[in-house]
Amino acid sequence: MKTITTEELNAIKFYLGDSKTVEDKIYLGGEKAYVTINALLNLGTRNEKDKAKEGKIVELYNVGHLKSYLSLINLIFSASVKYKDNYTEDNTGSLTSYRVDRYSSLKHFLNSGSIEGFFSTCKSGLLPEYANSKIDIALLQVDRDSSVPFIDFEKLLKDHYAKPEEAEILIPFGTRITSIEKVEMTEEEKNIYHDQEGKPPVGKWIVKLSQGSYETLSPTEEEQCYKYITDTNILKSIIESMKGLSSGQQLNAENERVYFEWKEKLNKYVNNNVAKILKRKEY
Repeated sequence: MKTITTEELNAIKFYLGDSKTVEDKIYLGGEKAYVTINALLNLGTRNEKDKAKEGKIVELYNVGHLKSYLSLINLIFSASVKYKDNYTEDNTGSLTSYRVDRYSSLKHFLNSGSIEGFFSTCKSGLLPEYANSKIDIALLQVDRDSSVPFIDFEKLLKDHYAKPEEAEILIPFGTRITSIEKVEMTEEEKNIYHDQEGKPPVGKWIVKLSQGSYETLSPTEEEQCYKYITDTNILKSIIESMKGLSSGQQLNAENERVYFEWKEKLNKYVNNNVAKILKRKEY
């Protein structure tokens, strides 16, 4: 069995919005930090624009805040690999979970072939409250194969898991989508699930997943990416753009170009880090 460290557990608890971990100020950003963390892991501005429509704020304070999130992302990914290994050894439970997602995200998946951001799913079925918090929703049955890293929050955290009714399975960014199949919704599903505007789901899909592959960088490329994404002047522009996007503004051409380039380099840097984690595990 592979031990999930205290540092990894704290990262997971913070991501989940655990009040004590937030109060301890191990990381910045408060109980809704996962909103920003997942926006960072989505390329471009699509995720920020979707969240702005739903009244959700994407924000960074400074370079230190960004660095703490880069560390947290690594820790959660590392824990998901360890958890999967332990689960494989135990070989019990289901590989199916469920998610109410934005239809815009599903369309993006169709083009990209992989998941962007940490992908929160539910063991016990589709949750109406997740539908109510989003606009233009899609119902997903998520079938992962045994290669996919994941975390079962309920089993890992036990009595420290504040929302056992949500029974979350977290699947990491970069996980490969092997197929997406549209299926018919039941009348009950059409009646139960409504988005933030009261609209029924756009549709229902079965999404099949396998472990992703992550690009590695040379030491020089890694250093260049890190210097770029943590550059004080560039990050100042990014923070201002985030504020604008969260208030529903459209970025001008130059700010959008910088934002897209910064996101691309950030994700290259993150993917390089998690590729090292997988290599250490000899996958």
